[in-house]
Amino acid sequence: MRINDFSIPGNNSNGVISKNAIIGENVELGKNVQIDPFVIVEANSIIGDNSIIRSFTRIYSNTQIGNQVEIESNCTVGTTGVAWTWNKDQTKKIVLPQLGRVVIEDNCFIGANSSIVRGSLSEATHIEKNILMAPGCRIGHGTVIGAFTHFANNIATGGNTQIGRYCFIGSGATFRPKVQIAARTIVGSGSVVIKNQIEEGMTLMGVPAKAYPTKGQPTGMPKPKNN
Repeated sequence: MRINDFSIPGNNSNGVISKNAIIGENVELGKNVQIDPFVIVEANSIIGDNSIIRSFTRIYSNTQIGNQVEIESNCTVGTTGVAWTWNKDQTKKIVLPQLGRVVIEDNCFIGANSSIVRGSLSEATHIEKNILMAPGCRIGHGTVIGAFTHFANNIATGGNTQIGRYCFIGSGATFRPKVQIAARTIVGSGSVVIKNQIEEGMTLMGVPAKAYPTKGQPTGMPKPKNN
């Protein structure tokens, strides 16, 4: 099955909602949704047409999942993160409320054992369309991941990280909170990104990551389109 010349692995919903799944109040389920045993979908969430939620995954309240999304086993989507500030004399941490939500757009794949934290206050953690995310990723509150971006395994983003479209993020990369990287950026495996990269088409490598021009069209990088 393909959308916009982009396909994700294994997305072929059987349309079965297991009797061993727990579906909360006011949950909106699209057509032909597959929900496997021991999944929990909390109240006021939306799951679009032809989407698949694999076993032992928990979808927290107020999560919005688009059409043809596959979320593999043992994921948590919309879990509560930890954001805090100091009191006036900086002697005590004040935990900030996590009242936001998660939005996952159409045709995304979320690999097993991944965790996506809900936004703080009224913000959303936003996974745009056509994202591939390998197992073991950790997405911080308020992170925005641009469309057609590929995450290899075990990537961690701090809160409010912003990643542009058509990026490729190598295994084990880590992002400092509030870092922004431009479209068509490659981040090398194991790199630690601690500052903004506003120029498109660069490669970030190292600890801390430094920017280098990207040569040619690297293998595995999505080719940008006008959409």
